[in-house]
Amino acid sequence: MDSLTGITMKIKILLTVVFAGGVLLLSTSVMAQTKAKAASRQPASGIALAKAPEVKAEEEKIQLDVAELPHPIKQLLGGEYKDWSLAQSYLVKGEPAYYGIGLVRNDDKVFLKLDAAGKRIEDKKQD
Repeated sequence: MDSLTGITMKIKILLTVVFAGGVLLLSTSVMAQTKAKAASRQPASGIALAKAPEVKAEEEKIQLDVAELPHPIKQLLGGEYKDWSLAQSYLVKGEPAYYGIGLVRNDDKVFLKLDAAGKRIEDKKQD
């Protein structure tokens, strides 16, 4: 009877160790996946994008490609901002509607708020 109890205890200990090891591996895997997801949210270029101002709840923000921007805005970007890279562009439908343009050059970042005619509504230089 004692040998059966001893074997049963060894099996219980073995199962406990195996279970604990599995939990450790699972938690390590979950942590690695969480870190990978957080890293995938960073831009591939490694450049932190200029942070756009908050959009009010009643405004609708629509992401745009350069080709979708109005011609006067494209002219402004090709002229005064020709040495800058476009980081983000979108249309905010609200009162008033405006185009949000995020630009980067080296370590400098700027966010422009423009109307459809390319007139500045507000400029923000960002650190």
